[in-house]
Amino acid sequence: MKRFLVWAGIFFLPFFSRAQDRFRFTPENPRPGDTVYFSYTPPAEWKNEIPHCVIRNVGNFLDNYSAWVLDFPGRVTEIEWSKIENEYKGQIITSPQTALLTFSFNYGHIQMESVGDRLVMKEGKTDWNDSAGFMIRMKGKDNQPVPLANFYAGRFIGSDDMFNPTNRLGMNNTALGINYLEQEIELYGASRNTMLAYYMMQKDIAKFRERSKELLEKQFQKGLKTESDFSLAILLMRNLEMPNMANYFGSQMWEKFKDQPGIYGIQILQMAIMDTLKSFAQKDSILQTMIVKKDSLSNDQIKAMAMFDIHNTQYSMLLNIAEKGDEPLFRKYADKYQYTYQRHNYLKNILVADAFSKTVNSGTLTYFKSGYDYFKHVDSLWELHSTQRLSDPDDTYFTQKEILDHIRMGVILYADKLNLYYYQSGDYKTAMLYASESFSEWKEINDINFKNNLPVETDYLKTAEKVLPQNQVKKIAEDFIRDNPDYGTYNEELLRKIYLAEHGSNNGVESYFLTLRSKQIKEFSKQFIAQQINEPAPPFTLTNLKGEKVSLKDLKGKVVILDFWATWCGICISEFPNMQKIIDSYKNNPNVVFLFVDAWENEQLKDKENVIPKVKKVISSRNLTFNVLLDMHNQVVSDYNVPGMPYKFIIDKNGKIRYKINGGNRSESQFKDELFAMIESLL
Repeated sequence: MKRFLVWAGIFFLPFFSRAQDRFRFTPENPRPGDTVYFSYTPPAEWKNEIPHCVIRNVGNFLDNYSAWVLDFPGRVTEIEWSKIENEYKGQIITSPQTALLTFSFNYGHIQMESVGDRLVMKEGKTDWNDSAGFMIRMKGKDNQPVPLANFYAGRFIGSDDMFNPTNRLGMNNTALGINYLEQEIELYGASRNTMLAYYMMQKDIAKFRERSKELLEKQFQKGLKTESDFSLAILLMRNLEMPNMANYFGSQMWEKFKDQPGIYGIQILQMAIMDTLKSFAQKDSILQTMIVKKDSLSNDQIKAMAMFDIHNTQYSMLLNIAEKGDEPLFRKYADKYQYTYQRHNYLKNILVADAFSKTVNSGTLTYFKSGYDYFKHVDSLWELHSTQRLSDPDDTYFTQKEILDHIRMGVILYADKLNLYYYQSGDYKTAMLYASESFSEWKEINDINFKNNLPVETDYLKTAEKVLPQNQVKKIAEDFIRDNPDYGTYNEELLRKIYLAEHGSNNGVESYFLTLRSKQIKEFSKQFIAQQINEPAPPFTLTNLKGEKVSLKDLKGKVVILDFWATWCGICISEFPNMQKIIDSYKNNPNVVFLFVDAWENEQLKDKENVIPKVKKVISSRNLTFNVLLDMHNQVVSDYNVPGMPYKFIIDKNGKIRYKINGGNRSESQFKDELFAMIESLL
C-alpha cells in the first residue's frame, strides 16, 4: 500500500552527508526494514519553487514479476513532507526486501518522451544531482551494501533507455553505473542479470569480453551445479562468441533439470503451449502445471521471472481468442486471468500495439469489439475497487494516476478505431457514441507520446461535424484550443472555416485565435518571465524593401521582434506562414513591431544586385506583409552575434533584449504560443 508520511520536524536528527550536502539521511548505515529519515535542499536557482518527491523502494519483491524482467523492480511511494526554512524533510519505511531507495525531486509537471531508445524531458525539470542521482543503498551487518543494492544502483544510474522506465530522470551515467555493477560482482559474484546490465552499458567491448572470460573461468572453477550456474555460463559463452559451446551446455542443462525445470524449463513449456496445442482448454491445463512448478522453485527471482512468462502466455492466448472473434470465450479467460492492474497493463500493451497496426474492417470488427469490451470491463472493475484497490501487491508499483491512464488507453484506442469504422460505413450516429467516449477519456490522460500517435480530437470533430449542429461543433473545437497546449491543425482549420462562414471574411481571425489562447498564453508568460535576460540591444539603422530607413532608436516604447533570416534558409521560410498569423494577431496593436532582417546573403548570392529581387520574390510569392530590412554588409547580424538561422530577438520597450529564440523543431501551436507568451509578458 502507498504510504503517505508526514514528518513534523520535531525530531533532531544527526543527518550524514551523502554525495553533496543538499541531500542527507539517517541512519548512516540503514538496514532493510529501517525507517529512513532524509532532508533535501533545492538548488539555489530553484529555491522559490516547490519540489515534489517520489521514492522508489527497490528490492527483490517476489510479486513484481514484470519489473524484474526490466531489471529494476521498485515500489512507488509518494510522500508529504515538511519544510523548515530552505530544507524539506521526510521519512520512508523500508521493507525487509529493500535493497535500494531512489529519490526523484521534480519541479512542475514532469513529462518524458522517447526519442529513439532514450528518454528526453519534454516538460518540467528534475534535480539530477550532477547525473549521480539521489540514492541510498541498504547495508548488511558488515555495513557493506546488501545483495542487489549495487546492481539496482547501476541499472538506475547507468541507463536512460525507454526500456528502463523507472529511471524517470533520463540519466545515462554509464561510468558510474558500471562502477556499481563491478562492486556487485566483487561482493557477490556475477549473475545473469548483472552481466546483461553490464553488457548494456559497456562501450569498451574488448574490456567487456576480457571480464566475461575472467568470470567464465571462475564459474568453471566453482562448478556448474544449479540451473542459474548453467544459465550464467551460457550467457558468458555467448558474450565470448562461443555459440557451439553455449548450445552444448544448454542441452546439458535441459537434460539435468528437465524433470524439475526452473525458469528455462518453464519457458520451454510456454513455447510448447503456443506452438503445438490448439485447444484453449489444453493450453490452460498446461498453464496450471506451470504455476505449480513455479511455486516449487526455491529462488525468489526465478519465481518472479517464471510468473512473467506465465502471464505472457496467458495474454498471448487472449490475443489469439480476440483475433478469432469468440467474445464469450474471450470474456471467460479475461475474467480468469485478469484481476490486477499490472496484469491488465501487460495485456493492454500487447493489444494496443497490435491494434495500432490493424485496420478496422468487416473481417476485424469482432476483434476490435472484443478488445473494446475487455477494456470497458477492466475500467468498470477498477472503479468498483477504487477505494480499496485490487487485491494484488503488484498494484503497489504504480501511482493511482499511472493506473487510470493506462486503463484509459485501451478504451481510447479501441473506441477510436470503432468510431473510424462506423464513420467510414456512414453510420455516423453509432460512430458518435464511440467518438464521444474516446475523446472524453483522451482528454484526461497525460501521456504525450500516446496522444501524438493517436489524434483522437481530430477523429471526434470529424464525426461531430456529421452529427451535431455547427454551434456545438464550434464550442467543442474552441474549448479544446482554449485548454490544450498542442491542439492540432484540424481544430484550427475547422474553426477558420466556421469563422469565414459566420463573418464572410477572414478579417480578425488571428485576433480571434489569440483571444482563445489567452488563458494558456498568460500561464506560459509566467514561465518565460522567469527566463528573461537583460542585455542592451545593439542600435542599428537599415533600409527596407521600400527604400525607407528603419532605426531601432525610433522604436523605443514598443516591443520589437527581430527575425534574422536568409533566402537560402529553408527552415526560416517554413516559419513564415506562422509568423504572418502572429503579425495579423497584433496588426491593431501599435506597440508591437515585427522586423525581418535579411542577412548572410553575400556568400550565397555573389552579385549584390541579385539580393533585393531574390528577397522580394520570396516575400511577394507568399503574400507576406513583412517589413524586411536588408543587412547587406552583415553588420547587424554580427553585432547581435547571431549563431545561426532562423534566430529571433525580442526587445522590450526600453531597448533591452529579453528573449532569444532558436528556430525549428516546434509544432505550429507550440511555435505560436511561445512567441505570443514572450510578447505578452513584455506588454
